[in-house]
Amino acid sequence: LLLFLQIVVLLIFGIIINRLYGHVVMRMGRKRKWTERTIQLVHAVGKYPFIFLVAMVILSVVGISTSSLALVAGALSVGIGFGMQTIVNNLVSGIILLFDKSIRPGDFISLGEYSQTGGHRGNVVQMNIRATVLRTNDNINIIIPNADLMASQVVNWTYSDEKIRFRIPFSVAYG
Repeated sequence: LLLFLQIVVLLIFGIIINRLYGHVVMRMGRKRKWTERTIQLVHAVGKYPFIFLVAMVILSVVGISTSSLALVAGALSVGIGFGMQTIVNNLVSGIILLFDKSIRPGDFISLGEYSQTGGHRGNVVQMNIRATVLRTNDNINIIIPNADLMASQVVNWTYSDEKIRFRIPFSVAYG
């Protein structure tokens, strides 16, 4: 009964501290005029590690050794590592592109072999660390992962000059 009471007290304490943290982040975010997304991000960054910490304390109180979970955590981290390989690739590619400045917002680029069925062509609207937004001539925004920009051939039409010339093949009937 005492063990059950300790677990309940720890859970209630964890919930109260977690909600208090949420209120502090909300107040601080509104005072500093953060966006709603930023407030949620800061709240999540503090909330989930705290939940993990409370869970570890409860497991310790119950008598389950947290060192016995090391094997499970190791296997889980290997799986997460394989799953995040693409994300890390996009992040590193984004950092390289931001510092390289071979592609900048406002540039007109084409990716891959441009044809009616494959490749993309348009203005770079926004460059983020994870992906680049390309707006086509049809006013369609395409979100391209930065790893794809690094791996494929990119033609920057406005790299050295703002003027662009298109060759549009057409024919006229002889009659």
